[in-house]
Amino acid sequence: AISTLLRVLLLGTGSSALRIFCGSDTRADALLLGCALGIILENEPVNVRRWFIFAAPVGFAAWVGVVTFSPQVIDDISVKLSYSYLPIFTLSALSSTLLIGGLVLTHRTWMHHLLASPALVWLGKRSYGIYLWHVTVYTFAPTFGLTSYSRQMFLILATLVPVTISYSFIERPALRLKSRLRPADDGTSSPVLPISTASRPS
Repeated sequence: AISTLLRVLLLGTGSSALRIFCGSDTRADALLLGCALGIILENEPVNVRRWFIFAAPVGFAAWVGVVTFSPQVIDDISVKLSYSYLPIFTLSALSSTLLIGGLVLTHRTWMHHLLASPALVWLGKRSYGIYLWHVTVYTFAPTFGLTSYSRQMFLILATLVPVTISYSFIERPALRLKSRLRPADDGTSSPVLPISTASRPS
């Protein structure tokens, strides 16, 4: 709540969009919602699982709504954000929290099958690369005069080009190297759980 209020106050005092968009303090609500979800999942009251049956589809529907109907993303990050865009930060975090919590507390629902589709698994394995590369592509890629959603779609597809290359020639070789360098278990050390590419933070 404090993080959300801070965004409003900074916007009112003329802070730049870059300050609000990238500040850890002004984006802490998403991280803290994840912490709250972790506490809920760790303790898991008896009646939580029953209610979370509906959390994943509700969270997914809300996330689609946020992406589809949110105000136009600003073209220049130095331009001041409008008040109409501020709730998008919290709404996207809330919808993601509901989606993840619902998926963890339920099993074999249509949402699990949907998100386990080959196309989404392919995208998920490259999600960290998308996170790393999209700013560079959005900053330097030519858009050929495209505007609005057509511009966004072009930049999204353009981001996949360096992402695919870096995944094939950097990420996968690094993961193979990691598996070879992992020390052998001689029975005296504590077990080391393998980390899959799909479980990395994005």
